Amino acid sequence: MLLKSGDIERPRSIEDLVAIFKTIWATRFFVEMYFHEPMEIESNTATWTGHHCNAYDSHVRGQMLEGYRCGCQAIRNGMMKALRLKPLHWIDESLVKGDGKCVIRFSFEPQYS
Repeated sequence: MLLKSGDIERPRSIEDLVAIFKTIWATRFFVEMYFHEPMEIESNTATWTGHHCNAYDSHVRGQMLEGYRCGCQAIRNGMMKALRLKPLHWIDESLVKGDGKCVIRFSFEPQYS
C-alpha cells in the first residue's frame, strides 16, 4: 500500500531499507521499535539491538510464553517480499530464548528486476 501511494520507493541500499522499516513502524505499529534502540549499519547489513519488546512483555505478564514464537522475523520478511527483496534475516539473540536482548541482522538483496 505504501509503495502504491508513493510514501516509499523500492530500496536501493541497506540505508533505504532501514528508512522504510522506520516509516512502516512509525505509521503502522503502535511501538516505535526502531527509533529507541541502537541500529548499526556495516557494509550491506543492518543490525538492530532491542532490549524491550511490548509483545514479549505482554506474554510474560500473561504467563503465556510456553510455545510463544516471536513474530518480528515474519513481519520483516513479509515487508521485504512486498518490496520484491529476497529476505535475508538472522536472529542472533532473542528475549524469547532468554538472551536478555534481541540482536537481529538483516541484509538487502533484490529478488526481482
